[in-house]
Amino acid sequence: MTKFYFLRHGRTVYNKELRIQGARADSPLLDQSVQDARLAGKYLQNIPFEAVYASPLGRTQRTVQLACAAAGITLHPVLVDDWREFDFGKWDGVLEDDVVKRPEFDALINHPSQFDGTALGAESYAHFIQRIKRPLQSVYRQHPSGNVLVVAHAMVISYLLQTIRGLSVDEVRPAGLVANTSISVLETQDGQSYAVPMWNNTEFLK
Repeated sequence: MTKFYFLRHGRTVYNKELRIQGARADSPLLDQSVQDARLAGKYLQNIPFEAVYASPLGRTQRTVQLACAAAGITLHPVLVDDWREFDFGKWDGVLEDDVVKRPEFDALINHPSQFDGTALGAESYAHFIQRIKRPLQSVYRQHPSGNVLVVAHAMVISYLLQTIRGLSVDEVRPAGLVANTSISVLETQDGQSYAVPMWNNTEFLK
């Protein structure tokens, strides 16, 4: 069996400022997030990982660095571009208040299946789901048994795990996105059927 431990990056400056932060925008972790990443690492320290993967964005690379150091994991993280956050196009980095009244924003948040981001240069949810699922098979083939750590983003983790277990894109956000520095587990025995035995665990932060 392969177990994927998905760790979301810590809260950032843009998260605090309520800016849209996706595949292009990036901002530093807050001081508390540095400590939280270390706590996540301590929680994971007794798990024998075969490999570590991460989104190439700065906030995920900093989180994986801190968590691995605290866990005593010496594996070098493999950067996976397909696990970047959703690409919001021109809206990446803008304040949510500046676009919240736009019909495109309503579709983005409340009706993903109807979202058309062409004018914004944003990706579609169909493309997003396709690309975040793409690396799973490759990673599974390299590690058909064992534990794999993946450090990524709220939408990447939430939409990947929830659609794999049967939710539609319109059902994922109402069910709740994973929290900053949370851990969720996805497991499979054959690379075809998956289970989610742990979802959005933040107990180690308390």
